[in-house]
Amino acid sequence: MVPNSNLELIVHCHNLNPGKSQQLKSSCKPLADYSDFSNKFKEYRHQNNSINDSVRMAIDYCLNNDIMTDYLTDNESEVINMFGFEWNSEDERKALIELGEERGIALGEKRGEKHGIIKANLKTLKNIMSAQNWPPEKALTFMGIEKSEYQNYLALL
Repeated sequence: MVPNSNLELIVHCHNLNPGKSQQLKSSCKPLADYSDFSNKFKEYRHQNNSINDSVRMAIDYCLNNDIMTDYLTDNESEVINMFGFEWNSEDERKALIELGEERGIALGEKRGEKHGIIKANLKTLKNIMSAQNWPPEKALTFMGIEKSEYQNYLALL
């Protein structure tokens, strides 16, 4: 083990949209090609084409314009599969709402259960105190209520 081995990472983000980072793209053909592919895909999506159609159209455009030709020829099915799922923000929103509702119901049930137990214990506490003529602390001890909970029950009497 190397003592005090820290790693520092500096990340630079570059905008690959048309007209941006021209110097970087002109010095790195694969990056320029990827930018062209990505921007074509976005263009086709903005024309309301499906994700699958947009990917296929972007691939066709690139192959016809000598962009990423080797990569797309060798990996076309991978590229298509990578985009092969349709992310649907409405479905995600509904799923998140459903998850939140389920959590809320579970939390509500737990709180309701706790409230019901406290309510039943208070009723029992009052009955014992009345029937036995005991002070609250003695009745709470008899009921097996934790001493740490005494103040909560005493405040509710």
